[in-house]
Amino acid sequence: MNTYFGLCVALCLGIFSLALFGGLVVAEAVAGLLRPGRRRPHSPFQLFLLRVFPFAFSAAVTLALALPAFLSLEPRQTGEVPELYLIVLAAVSLFLLATIAVRLLQLLIFTARLSRHWRQDATRANLTASMPVFRITTPATLFAVVGTFRPKVFIGKDAFDCLTREELEAAIAHESAHVRSLDNLKRTLLSITRLPRLFRHLNRLDEAWSEATELAADEEALSGRSAVDLISALIKVGRLQANRTALLDRPSVAACHLVPSSEYSLMALRLEHLRHFVEDSQPPVAPPRRQSWTAIILAFAAVFAYWLALPMLLPATHMLMEVMAK
Repeated sequence: MNTYFGLCVALCLGIFSLALFGGLVVAEAVAGLLRPGRRRPHSPFQLFLLRVFPFAFSAAVTLALALPAFLSLEPRQTGEVPELYLIVLAAVSLFLLATIAVRLLQLLIFTARLSRHWRQDATRANLTASMPVFRITTPATLFAVVGTFRPKVFIGKDAFDCLTREELEAAIAHESAHVRSLDNLKRTLLSITRLPRLFRHLNRLDEAWSEATELAADEEALSGRSAVDLISALIKVGRLQANRTALLDRPSVAACHLVPSSEYSLMALRLEHLRHFVEDSQPPVAPPRRQSWTAIILAFAAVFAYWLALPMLLPATHMLMEVMAK
């Protein structure tokens, strides 16, 4: 490999490792202070941002600072050779990136394979929904949405037959809320970047995020609908799944389930949350969705600040890289 490009790869990967470690330390400390709990759940958007911050931060530092600083300021005819510690850091980054890539590939393959298997005996349901709804034979108690950009709802025959039309529409509205929030995509990102047990506070955010998304989807599904229908759907599907031994969901599947089998303890909290809407004399109105606009505004602000600071950031970053290379 050319010395110039070899040094570039080693430095960028080394900076990625250092930035990731620093991001993990900061995020773990902040997560420890948050102490998300079921009594006062945090925003799912905030929990997700904190959980993926170390990886987003390290990727931004590497791609937005280290790489352009090296390509624009490092002489092409450099004779510098990476030190051993830099090679070790680069190897760590390669291992982490390869692990993430393998996890992503396995998840996509398994999800696609399972989705094709469910489609083999599926019948399109005649329901009003923003995405295709299929009634399947097995698993008989399944109720889940699969996919992010081309989502499909799969409902097992037992779950489909035990629900009234109003209950079905309320449950599908819950899954539609997950789709609008891109929860399957977020679940995928959390799955492929899962952390060692050492980071116990950040690992706790995965469960806290899952709980917060279910509560948010429940509440959004009530727009123009009765909370009683959604409560009834949750109880009926939950009872069906509790009486069956078939595995309905796996960690390696990118899907959102109406009643995840791994989260039965969340059912009481969801029912209690929905009970308040039953007691409310006014029909529930979904709160305005500001999450997307907030993310867009923050992204534009970050890009603008980056563009303004770039003339100062690149020389400082290159100076740091020079120190690392020596």
